[in-house]
Amino acid sequence: MFSAFRSKTSKAPTPSAEVVGYDGETLELHSESALPTGTVRVILLHAELELEKECTVVVDQAFPEKKLYWASLPGDSEIPALLQKLISKEAEIAAAGGDLPPTWEEKRSRVRLNRILGAMSPQVAGFKCVTHDIHREGLRLQLDKPLEANSIIKVRFELEDHRLPPFDVQGLVKWSHENPLKGFWAGIYFTQIQDDQREKIDKFVAEALAYEGGVLTRDYIS
Repeated sequence: MFSAFRSKTSKAPTPSAEVVGYDGETLELHSESALPTGTVRVILLHAELELEKECTVVVDQAFPEKKLYWASLPGDSEIPALLQKLISKEAEIAAAGGDLPPTWEEKRSRVRLNRILGAMSPQVAGFKCVTHDIHREGLRLQLDKPLEANSIIKVRFELEDHRLPPFDVQGLVKWSHENPLKGFWAGIYFTQIQDDQREKIDKFVAEALAYEGGVLTRDYIS
């Protein structure tokens, strides 16, 4: 009988999240509000793109102490089209002599592994760097200085298998931007790699994921 006098439950405001990176697959978000893992409704912000749009994201990994989150987008999301300016366009890649990258659907379904591996490149300041995400089509590098987008880079790296020789590959720098924690990231798309090397990367990723129980880890979060 007193229900009419009960105070209405205030609806929590939709949290805002700044887009600090996007490689065509993973959104890297900075949010002052703690975001839970799983499906979340947020307002995505990006000053350069003049982006301020409410949408659904799927938070795959959360590091609330760093206010950083890694999220994917639903398959029917319109957000990827709005974020394309953050990565190299297909026409620019083709003009630079590289093969066209996978479609959005292929990128979402691609199996990759978050793993730190030692790498070397004559195009990198100090020659030495490390990988993070790696898959059959490319990898992500951690750098002290940024690389020029659409430039060609030669990379040597080793998988965690002493029986395999070092991998010497060539790739196209699809994007390079600041890492909110330290240094810079660069997304590399392989343009010259042997078929057997792709197969060995596939095997390495599959075995590592099976060993870890299918859990992808962000080892570079300290």
